[in-house]
Amino acid sequence: YKCAKLAEKYKVWADFCWLVGGPGENINTIKESINFVKKIKYHNLLTMYGIRILPGSPMRQTAINEGIISKKTDLLPATFYFSKLISPNYARKYIENNLSITNN
Repeated sequence: YKCAKLAEKYKVWADFCWLVGGPGENINTIKESINFVKKIKYHNLLTMYGIRILPGSPMRQTAINEGIISKKTDLLPATFYFSKLISPNYARKYIENNLSITNN
């Protein structure tokens, strides 16, 4: 939020990337993020659903622990983590219905 306010103060273009579906993501955290996005000014908001699982990363271990992938899963083809607490389709529809993209 502080970064967004500084960009606004100094009239600097601000682009933000919102990763949806990380560990613990649920409808309440999505609502919190929507409220944050509504408070800031930005030029581009890139919303990405799911987090790429990379070999050797903490996300890989989280995905294994949650049963999303196995230790033998080949991660060369893009493989994404998405919280089991909310479905990707529901998250996408909820965001589209509750976030006006006419911020600027």
